[in-house]
Amino acid sequence: MGKIDCKCNKQLYDENNIEIIKKRESFKYTDNQTNSSFFENENNLMKINEENQMNEDLIKEKNLKEGNKINKPNDEFSKYMFENINKLRKNPKNYIELIEKSKKNIKLLKNGKYIYNSTLKVTLYKGEESFNEAIEDLKKTNTMNELIYEPKITIPLPDNETDLQSHDYLKKETNKLKIKGYWRDFISDPIICFILLIVDDNNKFPGLKRKNLLDPNIKYIGISSKKIGKSFCSYFTLSNNDNL
Repeated sequence: MGKIDCKCNKQLYDENNIEIIKKRESFKYTDNQTNSSFFENENNLMKINEENQMNEDLIKEKNLKEGNKINKPNDEFSKYMFENINKLRKNPKNYIELIEKSKKNIKLLKNGKYIYNSTLKVTLYKGEESFNEAIEDLKKTNTMNELIYEPKITIPLPDNETDLQSHDYLKKETNKLKIKGYWRDFISDPIICFILLIVDDNNKFPGLKRKNLLDPNIKYIGISSKKIGKSFCSYFTLSNNDNL
């Protein structure tokens, strides 16, 4: 009787039953293996979500930068203020040293009033106390979004100097705009203007400008300036409204 090759080994069985084996092996996890697979997938999903969020943040940042390349204030004084306000929002704590060193310019007059005595003299109301309050606020403030310069909330500069300094003109223009806060400054030096904007030592609403500038919910800013004699008349507006 001739030899019969029964090639009934494991390799042949595996070849003939490959689909069944695949299905069987797909259910062959222990509890630990199943848990490990679940958490691995969950971690992968979290990583994907984090990457998506990072991509969204990068897109937003890019759009913001592109928007600010297109829209910027027209005059140099306003450009300086705009750029430095965004630097302040990006790194508030970086300005603590500047405000601390600026305290040396505070002078107490014989009549009991304070002035900021540097390249020009500016009236102060609480003096060093206001500088210290600003420093404490900067210590507690985290980095936030840069502001977008928005022409739609920028107050137009009138040709008439009387209108430029008029409270009625300012009120009339701001009533047309969707804004959260606004103010007007008269000062000739942009560096001192920026320092005193952070300190915000005024007699009516002390610290309110600083509070608005460091508000993380604010998205848009409008700035316009015009020189009157040696000083600049500057309008500032802030908004968090996307439907301008």
